[in-house]
Amino acid sequence: MFIDLQLPSSLFPQLPPQYHTTKDLPPHLHSTLMTAFDAAKPAFREILKALEPDLVIYDLFQPWTPQVAFELNIEAIMFLTCGAASLCFLLHYSKCPDMEFPFQVLSIPETEFSQFNQFINSSVNGMMNKDRYLECHARSSNMVLIKTSREIEAKYVDYLTLLLGKQMVPVGFLVHQEPENIDHDHDQGRIQDFVSGTKQNTSYNQEPENIDHDHDHTEIMDWLSKKEPSSVVYVSFGSEYSLTEEEKEEIAHGIELSRNERQNG
Repeated sequence: MFIDLQLPSSLFPQLPPQYHTTKDLPPHLHSTLMTAFDAAKPAFREILKALEPDLVIYDLFQPWTPQVAFELNIEAIMFLTCGAASLCFLLHYSKCPDMEFPFQVLSIPETEFSQFNQFINSSVNGMMNKDRYLECHARSSNMVLIKTSREIEAKYVDYLTLLLGKQMVPVGFLVHQEPENIDHDHDQGRIQDFVSGTKQNTSYNQEPENIDHDHDHTEIMDWLSKKEPSSVVYVSFGSEYSLTEEEKEEIAHGIELSRNERQNG
């Protein structure tokens, strides 16, 4: 069952329905959206009263979610949907701003670090983002769920446990259910061949009969199969960052320059 938590749109006319989540939300409206989330607290309380669940699993930056749950004698556990490394960095400098981050693998330019400080120290609806973040962790019952695995981020998971004083429980990676007719073994072999720069006897243009050619998954694999080994660069800035046209052009220009340098080197 899915229940839509309606934001009080009449109080926030600058937030049309398509901006009721952070997806494609312009940066200047982030604080407005968080204020609108706060205003949805009474409606959320009524939903919990009606459902009477045994457990509430909540996301980041709404510390009133576990507060409402506990007032109704409902357990609440936080679920972190970001990786452990970035959260380690955020939590470390929120709690220990004068201490050096213990992992050298993360290096942030001074300009970006100043933007980070500005974000965590800014206030929304009378509460600093840093305090929202820390309170969400503090209110979680006994543990915190996180979308990662120990095989990839064990040291960061352990450091988060130390910083929070609560057990971090990696739940793995969330994926959508895929159609049963996708041949993962076939695609895995094609990916390995592409990355290694070798081709086996399998034809790259020949698809197994049980793959749906209308599926986006197959379309991407078909496109990759037509490219030379080591010729494709995948660039991702996360699911909630919108690039300007100028930024896209600069990134494309940088990638093109790196290719030219590699060929000339």
